[in-house]
Amino acid sequence: MIPALSLRLEEPLMATPDSEKTIQELNRRFATPLPEFYGRRIIFWYDEDGDFEEKIQSGEIELSDAKLVTLGETNNFEIKKLLTHDDKTSNFCVYCPVTYPDDQNWLLPVQLYSEEFRSDLVSIWLEEMGIEHTANLRKTVKDYRLFFKTKAHRTKVANLNHKITALVHLHKAVIAVLCGVKDTGPNLLIRTVFRAGTNQEQNGIYQSLVKYGVDCVFWQMVAQVTGYREKTPDFGR
Repeated sequence: MIPALSLRLEEPLMATPDSEKTIQELNRRFATPLPEFYGRRIIFWYDEDGDFEEKIQSGEIELSDAKLVTLGETNNFEIKKLLTHDDKTSNFCVYCPVTYPDDQNWLLPVQLYSEEFRSDLVSIWLEEMGIEHTANLRKTVKDYRLFFKTKAHRTKVANLNHKITALVHLHKAVIAVLCGVKDTGPNLLIRTVFRAGTNQEQNGIYQSLVKYGVDCVFWQMVAQVTGYREKTPDFGR
């Protein structure tokens, strides 16, 4: 029985979803010597947001020593047959813009002894900012996609004086960047917002919180720090 390969290949890649650099990274990994008892390499390339799907379909991405196939909504079993019966010797890169529940996933046994690769935008951003790849943090970065797609925002988050290891840290980091400060202490953040004016409609910082969908988190922070809670919060009150 072939042992499961526990290696999870999620090294930092690049700052933008550049297909040429992605090809170089994949080719490098396929050229890496195989672990003991392995006769070929299969890599599952996960891209849940489909950031590279158009480039895959257009043929822009080709690999020098591996066949590239795309997992779709209906070809789960077809790809398993290809990997385990039709072609047992070639290296394969399985591009996965979709996922299946485990009880419907014919490829699960293959995935368990294969390797993993990610170069979707969210993964790239997390690497760039030095944030751990956890499910909750990935989801929240996705929720703040409009904010994080700006390179300057990501750079400022990476340069904050507080390491991001939990959701609350990420929320405060977004507010801190929009406030133009490097510390994420709640008192400082609240004061900085109020200093920009007590008229919510004319307060530039607060309107940026609204724009990027972090205003609700701001009011939750206000409630925790000051005890002020209202259904429709008002700066004047």
